[in-house]
Amino acid sequence: MKKLLACLPRLILLVSVFVLTSCGEDSTTQNVSRAESAMDDVVDESLLPPCNEDNEGIVVLVKSDMLTRVCVDGKWRVPVNSVDVKYSCTTQELPDGSGVKVVCGGDSIGVVYSGADGDNGLNGDNCKVERGKDSSQIVISCGNVSTTMNLAYSSSSDKAISSSVVSSSSEAPPESSSEAEEDDSEPVSLDSLKGYSQKGPFVKGSIVNLYELANGRALRQTNGNFVSTIKSDDGHFKIMARNLVSQYALLQATGYYRNEVSGEKTTAKLTLFGFTDVSARTTANVNLMTHLEYDRVYYRVTHDKLRFKEAKRQAQREILTAFHIDTAGVKSSEDLNVVGSGKGDAALLAVSILLQGDRDIAHLTELLSELSKDLEIDGEWSNGKTRKSIAEWAMLAEAGGRYADFRKNVQSWGLSNSVPDFESILHHFWSQELFGKDLCDEHDAGEVFEILYDYNKRYFTCKDGYIRSADYWERLVGRTCSEKNEGESAVYRPSGANYEWKMLCSSGAWTKVQRNLSEGARIGSITDSRDGEVYKTVYIGKYNWMAEHLRFRYLAPTAEEDSSSTCSESECEEVGRRYFWSAAVDSTALANDPENPRICGNGGYDCPTGFVRGICPEGWHLPTLEETNSLLELDNVPYSLYALGSTSLDFYEKGKISPYITDVYGFAMKLTSYDARLWSAVQTVDDGAFTFCVHLDTAYVEREWMRYSSGYIRCVEDYED
Repeated sequence: MKKLLACLPRLILLVSVFVLTSCGEDSTTQNVSRAESAMDDVVDESLLPPCNEDNEGIVVLVKSDMLTRVCVDGKWRVPVNSVDVKYSCTTQELPDGSGVKVVCGGDSIGVVYSGADGDNGLNGDNCKVERGKDSSQIVISCGNVSTTMNLAYSSSSDKAISSSVVSSSSEAPPESSSEAEEDDSEPVSLDSLKGYSQKGPFVKGSIVNLYELANGRALRQTNGNFVSTIKSDDGHFKIMARNLVSQYALLQATGYYRNEVSGEKTTAKLTLFGFTDVSARTTANVNLMTHLEYDRVYYRVTHDKLRFKEAKRQAQREILTAFHIDTAGVKSSEDLNVVGSGKGDAALLAVSILLQGDRDIAHLTELLSELSKDLEIDGEWSNGKTRKSIAEWAMLAEAGGRYADFRKNVQSWGLSNSVPDFESILHHFWSQELFGKDLCDEHDAGEVFEILYDYNKRYFTCKDGYIRSADYWERLVGRTCSEKNEGESAVYRPSGANYEWKMLCSSGAWTKVQRNLSEGARIGSITDSRDGEVYKTVYIGKYNWMAEHLRFRYLAPTAEEDSSSTCSESECEEVGRRYFWSAAVDSTALANDPENPRICGNGGYDCPTGFVRGICPEGWHLPTLEETNSLLELDNVPYSLYALGSTSLDFYEKGKISPYITDVYGFAMKLTSYDARLWSAVQTVDDGAFTFCVHLDTAYVEREWMRYSSGYIRCVEDYED
């Protein structure tokens, strides 16, 4: 037998897919498959297309059992290398002596040709065929020369059988091809495998399966299957396993779990997967990170021929990067735990919260499937719409203080003394997604910013490194009040207004400390010649208003006591009188007008329009509806119309008046009850008149029944219209 040349012998499989040719001193591998696309796959065997002449020899992966099927003679068959079977293979010398044909199970599976010099030793019919180091290989030995044939189907072509040839002799150690080096599968004796199945933790009764894989190159399942049931609500499992054909395994967990967002146990089951290498471990967790890696690892190993370990590392880096998470120092996905204390544990919990959101199991499963498929081919999360939606949810959850609720939910599980810092990861994710930078750092701490969400403007501010909804005064001032700017003052001037407010940062909140009327504001007074009462006055727009309620005592002509206006002794001096409609319009004077007597009291409808003096001082009149409505055009109504005091202490003690009440117009409507009403001179035809109403937080004009109600009076100075 001649000395074997340095170049590799040629292997031509009968399906004519891969050819190894020898060419002098060089050896090359040529892929001559008819298709360059990835191998087709289906979810279940029932979804396989009909096997006929059109797809004879086509190979399809069935994901439900991770076994391939090949179309042969009108039937879909499981190839011999897909299950753990005993090989029965022999060799036959080719008639021309150029090599040997390999026959397994009565079928010829390939031909090994002689080397470049016409003889490499594999040219006899008495060669020995033995099983290789895993179920997808056979070793052909002729004397001291051997060749390894890899029978695993390739996922890179529609009719592909990948192969490698390793030549060796007793005189020198063999040189392996790169493909053979990648397949480092070794049988493993594994007494048990422990771990945690988590989304949050799967609850007791959940099922965990371990499926052994034939090798780390095809990731195909054998008949080996081990099952464990979770017996506690911490998600812990222990699988009793023995000899595995390789160190590579697939974990599958199915069950209910504890939801870290809602704090409740789910009412539907979730299934998570994860690949693992058990050659150097006895523990492996199943979680969202292992699940998101699954399709990507499978694609990189079977399609791109990447080593299993590198495919795992790369998939994890890509997933973390998709969520804007720093990959340095993060442990393997199977070692991560949502109640752990490491950086990777925090990343896992953050990703789990982001994908869970407020979704039910059906929508979560749909999202996981979409994301896994998105990452599978290129490792990138390309669905910007989904990313933006998740980022907005995280932002609003932070602004609403929900991060603290998530932390309490995890703490309530009682599985760890501490919860990893997931909050900063959530904040970084939505900040990068929505703004392309980290918000709330030292550059924009305390800043108030506006976001258009669901077609509505939302206002937020940065405080202690995180955002929250901005309150009314923070929006006005434009920044938040915190310990860093305690005692700081700010000035707010409403857009287009001729006044400003001075604000003070005190005890974590902005408060109003000074009222500034415009420099040109005319603040004056009048004296009522009838009783000598003096009233402050103020111009609001073009109208000169009394800045105090009228206190004139109106006596009904037929009564010894005042029956048309009411007030207690203190109210008359501090607040003013309340008048019935008949008194407000001075119905007695109208009825006794010698030129045009009118019945305009309670029950009367013949009231004048325009300027109606009523019981106002001479030269003043009851406000018209137009004048009254002008008050509603003021900035920040009704706060600008409230008084800063009240005659009822109980009213304040109940906290019914906002602390932000202001009086920038000097209108000062003090309240004796829950509201204040001003009569307008315009009467309706159905026994009602209009009043200007100021409640605790609203101001409006409405119709009021004349006969049963009373109101205050603010007179307006007469002017030429």
